[in-house]
Amino acid sequence: MPTPVEFFSYCINFQTVLAGPPLAFRDYKTYIEGTEAEDRHLTVKQRTNFMRNRDILLQPKNEIVKYFLQAVTFLIIYLCICQFFRPSFYLSEAFRGYEFFHKCFYLMFTGFTMRQHYYFAWSVCALICLASGFGFRGFDADGKPDYTLVKSFNFMEAEFPRSVKELTDNWNLQTLRWLRITIFDRTPRNIAVFAVFFVSVLWHGFYPGYYLFFVSMAWFSVPKERVKGGEYLIGRMVRRRLRPRILEWLPDTKCVWTPAGQREGTSRAYDLITRTVTYFLVNYTALAFVILSFRDSIIAWSPLALPGGSPTNAASAATLEVDTVDIQVQQKCCEVHPSESSTAR
Repeated sequence: MPTPVEFFSYCINFQTVLAGPPLAFRDYKTYIEGTEAEDRHLTVKQRTNFMRNRDILLQPKNEIVKYFLQAVTFLIIYLCICQFFRPSFYLSEAFRGYEFFHKCFYLMFTGFTMRQHYYFAWSVCALICLASGFGFRGFDADGKPDYTLVKSFNFMEAEFPRSVKELTDNWNLQTLRWLRITIFDRTPRNIAVFAVFFVSVLWHGFYPGYYLFFVSMAWFSVPKERVKGGEYLIGRMVRRRLRPRILEWLPDTKCVWTPAGQREGTSRAYDLITRTVTYFLVNYTALAFVILSFRDSIIAWSPLALPGGSPTNAASAATLEVDTVDIQVQQKCCEVHPSESSTAR
């Protein structure tokens, strides 16, 4: 149990009090007391290396420079293009006059622009933490210093995800870690995802746009059942009914046998399709998050609405979740040579 001084010091520490990343009290106490060598589960060789290069490892210049350059890059991108892709433009008659593909193009760049200031803030926060000596987590499997305690996003995976789940797994990483520990792991599985999204939207505030966004995201992220690998309701339905038909017609679909005796395949074309559809869906749904007003969010959504008229109905199309090593090909791969079948068994 922390003392009052320790507790309030942890709550308002200067590195993360404004924009994060959230840190565990154990990690904060290790930083304050300077006990990294004892608390990071280092081997004898790693501990010797750490003690010899303590200052360099705790304040890594290369990592600090990397986050500085990242922050500058994201800030420049945001300042240069935000004036051309404003969410308020979706409420204008001029936007309604655009052709559908022109609207989609505008939507893609609006979403990209909206995320840049988050990347900027998270990069600055990581820079501040590392410059003050916080962030060292130990050494990874390759023996390299691990600074993931202050890492808040994986850019490529968050910006170009193959599914909504991949996006959420690579966005705001430290908050995701906190939500898993404090909410998801302590809540019954049938409501765990809804509980996580409820807590997320609650701390953002009470604007209707937040609730439109998070309800939409939760709708196609809720698990149908607790299964290994985390299958999701809509994604599972689409994979069963549509994915085999799509893969049947893709020229680059390759079929292989798994050790379990199941026929599976891979397709880079399908991978590209899922990235594109997911990118559209996330940007489409996120308009409510930045517009905030319920009425204006519906107005912004309406010119781009797919059949069904709402982003949650469009969600099923975006959850064509793909794992390039886990594609069930039911039609194209159903004909198996007897020798292959006996070998697989």
